[in-house]
Amino acid sequence: MVSPSIFIAMGVTFFLMLLPLPTIFVLLWRKKAFPLNSFFTGTAVFIVFYLVIRYYIRAALPAASPVGLLLAALAVEGGRLTGFLILPRKEETGSLKTGISLALGYMAAAFLLINAFEMFMNFIYAGALQGWGMLADYLNRFPAESVDRVQMLILQTPAYTYFLELISLYLAVPVQLFLTLLVFQFYRNGSGKGWAFLGGAVLLDFFYFGAGSAAASIGWLGHILFLLIVGGASLWGILHFWKEELDDTFGAA
Repeated sequence: MVSPSIFIAMGVTFFLMLLPLPTIFVLLWRKKAFPLNSFFTGTAVFIVFYLVIRYYIRAALPAASPVGLLLAALAVEGGRLTGFLILPRKEETGSLKTGISLALGYMAAAFLLINAFEMFMNFIYAGALQGWGMLADYLNRFPAESVDRVQMLILQTPAYTYFLELISLYLAVPVQLFLTLLVFQFYRNGSGKGWAFLGGAVLLDFFYFGAGSAAASIGWLGHILFLLIVGGASLWGILHFWKEELDDTFGAA
């Protein structure tokens, strides 16, 4: 039997993965005229460059391979740059709103297509294990060994683990925002010091996924501590490099 606390944890985390980022963007779009084009471009960048291209790079090379991590970082950060380059020229492409909107679109897609979808499927599996109507027949489509693995995973996962996963996702938000704004700064400058921002984005991406995997292998404590450090440093970088623009962007209309 699946504990009711598991269903509650799954349901709460599902909606907190699904709704907040799109809601925040809608408010910014309505109140501060954040551009829709950038938001949906960020979504497309995530699908094409992270879900597809990065997946094939990681599949072709060992998971912890430095070369694989570097190529994946180049693909993703190159994808962000491509996103900015294809934006319509009529949009205020020099405005910080453009960079933040693309970052929100990228992260909203990640939350929806990976995390919320995974949580939804876990909920379906849990309901099937409980024998809920048609859901009980759903597992019959899969090999018995796969069903057993899913069952053990759900039954042995404490409810609080789902909330830890949710916390880890939001701790990563400043990192993804910082990466996007670094690429955006290169896009705006294009030369000179701009190359330092693009190189910094690639190196941070490389470090983030490489060291993050090592930290996660220690357990939740190492994973959360790593995200607190990197997320805090990213937040400091955002406030340090773009403080005046942030004040102008989120100041009174």
